[in-house]
Amino acid sequence: MSAEFLGHVLAPEPLGPCRVVVEGDRIAAIEPMPDAPEGTWIVPGLVDIQVNGAFGVDLAAPTELEAVRARVAATGVTTFLATLVSAPPAAYAAPLAALVPAAAPGLATLAGIHLEGPWLSPSHPGAHDLAALRPPSAAELAAFLAPGTVRVVTLAPELTGATAAIERLVAAGVRVEAFA
Repeated sequence: MSAEFLGHVLAPEPLGPCRVVVEGDRIAAIEPMPDAPEGTWIVPGLVDIQVNGAFGVDLAAPTELEAVRARVAATGVTTFLATLVSAPPAAYAAPLAALVPAAAPGLATLAGIHLEGPWLSPSHPGAHDLAALRPPSAAELAAFLAPGTVRVVTLAPELTGATAAIERLVAAGVRVEAFA
């Protein structure tokens, strides 16, 4: 399937008015097009690594995931991570099973899950529920990694067990962000 777009291309440097031809999932050509419409821009898709919810839908209970993916795409976001915040252990099973990476034409790609907690410091909880914060455990880590959907974990590196958790996460290909 091919498509073409007319507008001013924003690359590392603006390319001016162009015709962009897309074949399948690849850009096949970018050609100068002096009569491309003014005020129309063609830009790279945006990637959002922290979407807790959108348009009234909490991604911890993703009942309308396809609608979220469609509406997020309309904002220019082509790829996102669903973010789950600190919660009691039992609260993670359903969203870990439901938030499966997926791509489809016209929808933003769900690239996986960003766990923001529950392994955050009670000394610096931010907006997180103090009752939901805890140090990492091997069993909980295994449960988080089992579905293969976790891509990013934010944790407090000073917590007991954090070093072992970081090593295991990195070995599994998960990006680790420190929050101290």
